[in-house]
Amino acid sequence: MIAPVIPRNAERTFGCAHTRRVFVRWMAIALFVAGIATSLPAQDLTPASRPRAFERVEFDVDRFTEQSDVIVRGIVSSKDATWVDKTLYTQYSLVVQETIQGDPQPSVTMAVLGGTDGNIGLHVPGAPNFNIGDELILFGRTFEGHKSFKPVGLSAGVVPVTRARGRVSPTIAARGKPEGLDQFLAEVRSKRRTGKREQ
Repeated sequence: MIAPVIPRNAERTFGCAHTRRVFVRWMAIALFVAGIATSLPAQDLTPASRPRAFERVEFDVDRFTEQSDVIVRGIVSSKDATWVDKTLYTQYSLVVQETIQGDPQPSVTMAVLGGTDGNIGLHVPGAPNFNIGDELILFGRTFEGHKSFKPVGLSAGVVPVTRARGRVSPTIAARGKPEGLDQFLAEVRSKRRTGKREQ
């Protein structure tokens, strides 16, 4: 530690010996704290180092259908945290009720950025979160190198299905307001591709 230098005219500058001692003590504390601060590793606070928020993308049935490798209506049967290239994801297994686009499968896996693994958690603002038993429609794009799908348009590519008590038919709100599930599915079916998505 570097000791503070007291000027020769300290008597006039600080008034008395007691004041000088107090000054020296506080200077020593300040230098000690500064030494600790400079020894700590610097934190990367650039935007790239923080998890990116899920910005709400406006749902467009034509665009979402065109960009999807798979469109299914399913029910969440399980959810698990998994690490993909040192990044934490939550993988939802969906029991498929209907395959609208893509190869028919009894179940598909949806990968969503963020999740909790033991004491480690990654929270991404705006990321969709579902529970076992939830019904949803997935507009999914193949997760490169993995047997799962990521939602097209971030959170907008996962459309929850609401089955409220006393309501005759289930609804969805992909475009910001409730609309009938049957009518929505009919619209999506009319837009589906017959071939593979162009890369």
